[in-house]
Amino acid sequence: MKSQSEPAVLVALAELLAPGRPQIVAAVRRATEGTSEDSAWDVLYEQLREPDDDGPPLTVGFDWKEDPGNVPEYLRTLSSYPAALTWDWFEPSVAEFVELEWHAGEIMEGLLPEVGEQCLRVGVALMCFPVGDSYEVCFANADAAERITELAAGIGRENDLFVLREGVFD
Repeated sequence: MKSQSEPAVLVALAELLAPGRPQIVAAVRRATEGTSEDSAWDVLYEQLREPDDDGPPLTVGFDWKEDPGNVPEYLRTLSSYPAALTWDWFEPSVAEFVELEWHAGEIMEGLLPEVGEQCLRVGVALMCFPVGDSYEVCFANADAAERITELAAGIGRENDLFVLREGVFD
């Protein structure tokens, strides 16, 4: 049973995922009021992906065919990239997957949760919007991650927005 209305939840998600980005929150609010042709969920997702006057995109996408070596480079492009995030573990982990002869998609499914665990260690959650064969990811304050996932679940979107961490794809 839903405890909050979907419009209120979507606005709350926008506020948690895009702090300091009032244009994103306003676009989601307009969509929840029916002044957009797109669903409010789609507006939230698209607004996070697009640059606006307040800054660059807040998400980056990884296709299942993506070169896993691009993960650190792509994540560094996000304005919310945590400076404390280190990558000394990354190359050995990729090498381990390659040694197991995993294909790129399997490696991405193995690596992204590891990146998520590293993020949690520095107080940031790596949030995931799975879209088809791709993973659109963004950073959120780790303290807000549980609330974000609860809100998403409350409107039936628990498989559409979640924290990347070990075991998430099991």
